[in-house]
Amino acid sequence: MPNTELSLFTGEELKNKPYNQNNYIIENLVKGNKVNILTGGSKTGKSTLALQMAYSVSKGVPFLNMNSKQYDVLYICLDNDEDLIVERLNLMNLKMDNHIMFCFNKAITLQSESSTDERITLLEIINETYQSLPNLGFVIIDLFDNIRNLSIYTESNNIKDAQDMEFVKGIADTMSVHILLLNHDTKNGIQNGYCSSKGGVKLVGTCNGSYLHLIRNGIKETNATLEVGGRNIREDKIRLSLNTTNLIYTLLQNEIDDDMPYEIGIVRNYIIKNNGYEGTISNLLQLTRLTIAANKMSRLLNTNKDLLKSEGISFSINPSRTNGRIYTFFVNKDD
Repeated sequence: MPNTELSLFTGEELKNKPYNQNNYIIENLVKGNKVNILTGGSKTGKSTLALQMAYSVSKGVPFLNMNSKQYDVLYICLDNDEDLIVERLNLMNLKMDNHIMFCFNKAITLQSESSTDERITLLEIINETYQSLPNLGFVIIDLFDNIRNLSIYTESNNIKDAQDMEFVKGIADTMSVHILLLNHDTKNGIQNGYCSSKGGVKLVGTCNGSYLHLIRNGIKETNATLEVGGRNIREDKIRLSLNTTNLIYTLLQNEIDDDMPYEIGIVRNYIIKNNGYEGTISNLLQLTRLTIAANKMSRLLNTNKDLLKSEGISFSINPSRTNGRIYTFFVNKDD
């Protein structure tokens, strides 16, 4: 039920009201305790990108060089069956563990329509998952339309869109979880990225988190763009590259530095964001999701030592460890 109590605040009261200014689960991308939307055309790689997000959050490692907070994850998969997801995870070489739960039950609904409706509701699934994953903080629904009670009369209904979004926002707020909804683009032409999702302006307009729009032009097209926007979100366009063999999205090389090798740019950004690093090169490659061999990366680092130094990064090597040399990276801060 909506809150009918009148609430009035002075400007001074609002100015001093505390709020979570940097409550992101993925830095500058997915806002915390909010409903976020990832939309895109068919076969653009929405599920691929969402699986990478799920992996990063479950491990607490960067996603596309953006820091993430570690939470347990629930991935509700309604658009692919178990075999397809298992095959995809193996192709992507994502080593999932017990911090992520997958649900493939197709008999799921956003909310029951009547007392005789025996389908499982979204809230029931989240409550059940909490029993096994008490640190649950990120819920991905792939696809959102598949749990909505849509008909030919309500599929493009602004009131239905707003009601469903308000219901999901209520779950996110009450359960203190971050929710990411995957959705298809509309089949109609668009002039504004915010109008691209099915449900259009009303669905996206009532979303209180980030709006992510994935664009990839077609089969064998490896370049893609992730448009970022939403309420109080810094708008951005992130250029991506899709490896069509292992189905992994990475930052396009031009997004890092034209004058710097791609792998060095990825490592540089990671070290700066984390104020240093100490460990083996193999572990560093796992944290940054780079696929280059460890010995080749070591040679690349030594070759570009002066370049890194010009970027404010220096490193030393401890060769005494028997199961891998320890690299210590320092971020040199100006006085």
